Order: sequence, then structure tokens, then C-alpha cells
Amino acid sequence: MDPVHPEPSLTGDPDQPSSSTHSSRRMQVVNNGSLERKKKNYVSEKRSRPVGQSPSPEDGSRSEAQYRLGNMYAEGRGLKQDDTEAARWYVIAANLGHTEAQATLGQWYSLGRGVVQDDVEAANWFSKAATQGNAVAQRHLGLMYEQGLGVEQSDVAAAQWYTQAAEQDDCYAQLCIGWLFYHGRGVEQSDAEAAKWFTMAAVHGDTTAQKHLGWMHVEGRGVEQSDVDATEWFTRAAEQEDADAQNILGWRYDLGQGVDQDDHSALLWYKKSAAHGNRHAEFNLALMYELGIEVELDANAALRLFEKASKEEPNAHFHTQWLTTPEYIAWQNSSDTSDPVSLHRRGANQGYAAAQHNLARMYEKGRGVLRDTKEAILWYNKAATQGHTVAEERSKFLQKRHE
Repeated sequence: MDPVHPEPSLTGDPDQPSSSTHSSRRMQVVNNGSLERKKKNYVSEKRSRPVGQSPSPEDGSRSEAQYRLGNMYAEGRGLKQDDTEAARWYVIAANLGHTEAQATLGQWYSLGRGVVQDDVEAANWFSKAATQGNAVAQRHLGLMYEQGLGVEQSDVAAAQWYTQAAEQDDCYAQLCIGWLFYHGRGVEQSDAEAAKWFTMAAVHGDTTAQKHLGWMHVEGRGVEQSDVDATEWFTRAAEQEDADAQNILGWRYDLGQGVDQDDHSALLWYKKSAAHGNRHAEFNLALMYELGIEVELDANAALRLFEKASKEEPNAHFHTQWLTTPEYIAWQNSSDTSDPVSLHRRGANQGYAAAQHNLARMYEKGRGVLRDTKEAILWYNKAATQGHTVAEERSKFLQKRHE
């Protein structure tokens, strides 16, 4: 499984990068650039009420008015929008102990909005709000400890702050502490704890947590192994327009993992994902055009999609190579294109990995030939020995299904 988290890791297994489409089928990990996006995404979210000692009633009402005035400048409500003036009022309110103003200042110093960007100042303000129980500040402080921004890097401290925020039902903190438990960073490794926190975030609708949980059900880590439950979580994420989940779901319909095998549903999910620019979905969609699965066979459409997918999908070059061979072009331009099996058999015997993959898929699905799982595995394995990782994955699936 490949947990998603603001860390620079990518596709496939969480401990080693994948080399193929399976970034779309395996979880993709959010890279460091996403940390800023995550911060921005949560700037305007609901903030928890402070706990512990409160400022005096007089200070409290004054600081609340100052904080609201800052918000008016920040949002341009009734006043000319002015981030610098907003930050000035936030500072005044924050110095009186207003936790939301403190948390906001932490975010603004982190992003350089209305103030000069300064991670040390950001951590300082987050700390002030976090110690008063503000969940947003606790989660942000956890991120800063995890990344070593403005504070000395400490997974232990990150885990402590994430936990405090997660216990206040902060969805992203639940995701983050789950990720730390999954990898055993700052806490003792525990799949059960990881699954518990991912479930909490997933129930809140976090698509990253839903995909995490899906892969944990696939592998039976911390939860009962269940392809059906895995597909249910991938579906929830896909229905929220998560392009990676849409491609994963298409793949599961393609193979029949946790759902009845359904080429039409696979096609629809691949199309949805590809429309979002997912390169691996473009590759999977191209395969359907190349073989005419649920669409009319269209080598030109397939070639265009393979070329787009090749920016991230390493298997695409096998297919662009095959579709541009003189033999394929001659067949495509001939008056009789009714026998693609013979064409792909010739190409497969000549050593073209794409032709070997395609011939295997014909045997797998019984397209133009009698369905023959053994022959499908044989040809998938031939393509796999040349580095075609999709063929390798399909071969493993067929072997496991027919054990």
C-alpha cells in the first residue's frame, strides 16, 4: 500500500517507488510541494475553541473585535482588502491571547501573507495557539515539526501534536498521525493504529485517507483483508472526483477485484480519470482503444493517448513503438482489419512487448480466440521479461486467481 502524506515518496510500495501505472493503482504520496497546498487548503477552515485559561472577559471581547476587524480587512468585507492591515489587527488580538488570531498569524507567517514569510515566527504563533488547545494550530505545529520548518525536526513532537489535534476530530491530523503509525515514525509502528486513524479521516470524507484504507484492506494490514471493502473505499474517493482513485477503480473493474468484472465500468472510470489529466488512466484508456474493448478499435486515438501518457507511464513506449511499425501500419491501412489476433501473434513472435501484452489480453478476455488463462499468463510473462510492468501485474493477478 502506498500511503499519501506530505512526504517526498511516490508510487507503489511505501518503501520503494513503483515503476508503472500502479501509481494510479497504488497510492500516490503527496510530495513536498503539496505541503503548501495543504496549508492553504486549511487556512479558512473551522477552528476549535480554546481550552484552558482564558483571557479576562474585557480582553476577550476586545480581542474578538480586533480579530474580526482583521478578518474584514483580509476578506475585503466592508473595508478595502488589505492583508498588511489585517495582519496588524491579528497581531494586536493575538497578543491579548486570542487563539484564532494566533493560529491565523501562524498560517500567514508560514505562507508570507501580509507579513514577511518566516517559519520561526509561524511556529511561535502556532505554539501559542496550540498550547491553548487550538486544533488547527496543533496540526500545523505537527507539520512543522515533521518537516523541520522553524523548529528542530522531531517526529516524536509531530506525533504528539497531531494526536492532540486528531483527538479533537481534526480530519487532516487524523490522516497525518495515521501515516506516522503506518511508517513507525515518532511512534511505535502499528498497522491497527494507522487503520484506526485513517478510518476516522476517511469517514470525514478525506479522499487520501479513503485510498489509504482501501490499500490496507487489499493487503490485510491492520484490518481484515477484503477486496470488497477496498473497492468500497476507492469508490468513495472516486465519487469525489479524485483522479487517482478513479483510475484505481477502473483497474479494479477491469480485473474484477472486489467487484464483478465489467469492461464498460472500467472504461467509464478510466475516462473520468483521464479527463482530470491522470497519465496512467490515459494509458489504460489507450489500451482499450488499441484493442477495441467497449469502444471501436482506433489505433490513432490509442497512439495519441499513449503519447500523452508517456510523460509519466513507462509502459507507453512499448505501445507507441508497436503502433508505428511498418507491419502494424500496413495492417491498419489494408482493406481487411478483421483479424487483429493474427497481427498481434506475428508481432508477439517477433518480440514486440506490446503485441505480447495485447495477445495475452485477447486470451484473457476471449477476444477473437477461445479464452485461455494459461496462454494469457504465458504471453503476459513474455512481455514482463522485457519490462512491461502492466503485463507483469496482470499475470500475477491471473495466477493468484487461478491458484
